[in-house]
Amino acid sequence: MNIFLRFSKLWVQILRQVFFVYKKKILKISYLLFKDKENLKDLINDGYLHFHSKIPLDFLEYLEKKYHKFDNKDVNVVQTNDLDKQDLNQIFEYLKDKNIMGIINSYLGKSLYTYQNQYHYLDNKKSNTSSWQPHHDSKYNRLKVYIWISKNTKESHPIYYLKGDQMRIKTWINYEETRFPDNSKKLDEIWGKPGDVILFDTHGIHSNFKYRIEPRKVIVLTFDPIGIFSRINPFSKRRKEILRFHGGQII
Repeated sequence: MNIFLRFSKLWVQILRQVFFVYKKKILKISYLLFKDKENLKDLINDGYLHFHSKIPLDFLEYLEKKYHKFDNKDVNVVQTNDLDKQDLNQIFEYLKDKNIMGIINSYLGKSLYTYQNQYHYLDNKKSNTSSWQPHHDSKYNRLKVYIWISKNTKESHPIYYLKGDQMRIKTWINYEETRFPDNSKKLDEIWGKPGDVILFDTHGIHSNFKYRIEPRKVIVLTFDPIGIFSRINPFSKRRKEILRFHGGQII
């Protein structure tokens, strides 16, 4: 990549991040206006939230029976199944009822694109490549939601997160520059229990080497804001490509 294109790409990255960081700072100042202000404040400050016992266990048992259709011989660290629309809508209803969707809207905006909504099975293999090392998702401003299904001990792989890192301006040109295998900063370790809901801003450094072998079962949801400065810009051609590629829905 020539110097001009590299400089242009980095400049656009920085401008986008400055916009989202200052948006969060403005939210932090005005959070008193929001209904669930303490949770929103913690999400802005820390980059993640952990809600306990929010989803009915019988519903999670139903999801596990329906979507856990894997042959362990074929599983390579992680295996997923897409949720059907009816089950996904039921999950959204639970999240709305607990005001978790309200927090997501307050943080990202009213117009959202949700996609890659899956039953997510992490098996007993170890790994230190790809997603299994500290990284950010290079998506600027989006939230992932984990709904815990399995009963796990400390021998399972938790969600790792570098607290507050979602507010830091970053630069990257390629995939390798979003990975930090030599990270020396302490990451928070977040373990869920059945029915727990954990959400985090993927612009903050998260994940880590997978060296624990106890399997883990969760539901993973992804939320992107729609806006001029967002990755999903309603006026850009690329928006249509993203919507078509992921097969998600606008909510």
